[in-house]
Amino acid sequence: MSKARDIADSASIINYLDGLTTGLADSPTFTGTVTAAALAVDTDVLLVDDTNNRVGINVASPAYELDIDGNIKVSQGLIFGDSTGYLYEGATDQINFRIGADGPYVTFKDVGSSVAEFGNASGALALKTGASERMRIDSAGSVYIGSTTDSGTGYHRLSADGFVRHKRAGDVVAVFDRGTSDGDIVLFRKDGETVGNIGVGSVPSTDKCLTIGKSDSGILFDNVGNRISPWDMNTNAVLDNYTDLGYSGGRFKNLYLSGGVYLGGTTSANLLDDYEEGTFTATYYGDTSAGTTTYTAQAGFYTKIGNRVSFQLQIGVSSATGTGAIRIGGLPFTLSSATSSSPVFSVASSGFTFSGQLAAGGIRATATLTLLGLASDAGETQIEVDSSVSYLRVSGVYFVD
Repeated sequence: MSKARDIADSASIINYLDGLTTGLADSPTFTGTVTAAALAVDTDVLLVDDTNNRVGINVASPAYELDIDGNIKVSQGLIFGDSTGYLYEGATDQINFRIGADGPYVTFKDVGSSVAEFGNASGALALKTGASERMRIDSAGSVYIGSTTDSGTGYHRLSADGFVRHKRAGDVVAVFDRGTSDGDIVLFRKDGETVGNIGVGSVPSTDKCLTIGKSDSGILFDNVGNRISPWDMNTNAVLDNYTDLGYSGGRFKNLYLSGGVYLGGTTSANLLDDYEEGTFTATYYGDTSAGTTTYTAQAGFYTKIGNRVSFQLQIGVSSATGTGAIRIGGLPFTLSSATSSSPVFSVASSGFTFSGQLAAGGIRATATLTLLGLASDAGETQIEVDSSVSYLRVSGVYFVD
């Protein structure tokens, strides 16, 4: 056992092994070969290649400084290279394991330049590309992409508690693209139950319409037909004569329309295209010569529903210089030009020299009335301008084109 332990070459190994064999009562059994350039134990269990400075375990011809065919167990630690530590293949493609200011991290290099890095960053797991951090998982389990906190002009936050935020400056934030068939694109749920969805539907004008709703209470937006339609989200089909707009306890306030409303049907006869209320100023003049009129009262009110105009007017005259038949002008709308349209209106008056019954008649295609006298023995006659009228009231209904 006094043999020197500093083995300089293969001959020393032989002498050392011989000393162990002759100096021990129970000598160990050595199976293998020793040559001038190599040591082989059990052929390839352990092989030391002195020529190429290589060691093989379970490898007959080691190709590397340490060539192992099998598993390695390291109980304490493993250091590659110097204290910076790295694992690499080739001179430029590397995986570096290092300890930085915030703790351990791993760097992936390509041609000597860092392409990715992940490791500890003030208690978070950070992932970098180049020298810039791209993503991190913080100590609460939340994921940030494009930012290290919940702030910035463009980033994603996926919180461990289920909260999600996506932010982008000046452009589209998200795209959801359903292919091939129509149907749901996004579902919204409460406690596992679907409360609504956004999808795509088809109508005769186009096959790519946005749909929003739940079950049979949906809406389809038709950008080609320029309309919205009630939609069944279950069957992905249009609904006809089914959906209410509001109810007795949930009314809309004002409805602004530039067109009309079809009430009770879908033909032109069901179209209500106008409703209007207002005032107008009635005038009193002569047919032959308009003259000048001085008024003590001059007022008018109307309601127009579709092509039907209801009105009432009042005029008081203290003097009038016009001649010919009385004309009452200033009606809010022109009377219909149809030959069958010759409306007669009721009149109440005081101060006229005519003592019979008065009525007013509409003049077609104008906004003018004429005053008619009804005498049983003379029939219908137009009343001439009267210079002093205490009051003249006319009311009735007429139609417009």
